[in-house]
Amino acid sequence: MWRRFGLLCFLIGAPLGSASRAAHLTMMVSKESTDSATTTTASSGSSTAAGTVTAANTDGSSSSTGTVGSTTTNSSSSSSGWHMTAVTSVQARVQGDAPVWNEEAQMWLSKYGDTTEVAYMNNLDTVNTASVEGALMFVQAEGINVNEQSVKCQRKNNMQYIVFYEITIVQPTYGIKYYESHTPPEYGEFVAMDGAKCTDEGSDLPEDCKVYYGLDGEMDIGPMVGSNLQTSDPRAPYPGNYWFSFPNSCAQEL
Repeated sequence: MWRRFGLLCFLIGAPLGSASRAAHLTMMVSKESTDSATTTTASSGSSTAAGTVTAANTDGSSSSTGTVGSTTTNSSSSSSGWHMTAVTSVQARVQGDAPVWNEEAQMWLSKYGDTTEVAYMNNLDTVNTASVEGALMFVQAEGINVNEQSVKCQRKNNMQYIVFYEITIVQPTYGIKYYESHTPPEYGEFVAMDGAKCTDEGSDLPEDCKVYYGLDGEMDIGPMVGSNLQTSDPRAPYPGNYWFSFPNSCAQEL
């Protein structure tokens, strides 16, 4: 699995002028990829605009784009209807912790993890991200909304930072076929994730989490990035508002 992404971190509630002083973060890691695994990459220093997805040809030829809401995508290979070439997007995640500089890796990593590898994985270990609009919607709808707070006047999950990720993904072939009618195309169903685990529906895992690993007789499609449009939420009806889910290798358990 390839996973490389750039980050830009803002403090929630900071004045807009603070943007010029925001930390610019870059990190990368690589592993062998397979058709059944979700693959993510990104190049630092890219000029891709926020809310934009660019389809890149893997043979080095020119890329093409198309729009899906505030996100763009156009990636299926002409050689196979179920194979996907890389697409790049800028997404945001609302977090309670800021990435920290790791001297060994010379990268910005999660503050959580006893080793460099674990700290790297914890950046996107079974988490939800969003389009820029979606991150702002999440802050308004669930972060500062007093009706959503289990502890009054305390932000959900002690959220403090909005971290921007530039991410390139390639979805598993089986997953593209399984979700061929899904909107937006080439994404799976969005799955809520809390505490590095798929959030239960009642007392059981949602079906769209079980298919990552073929649990309880479901098809095994491999970990797949999910995305759904969230514009109908009356708490904060932001247009072009997408939420994403990034499962890791064991999203079914804590």
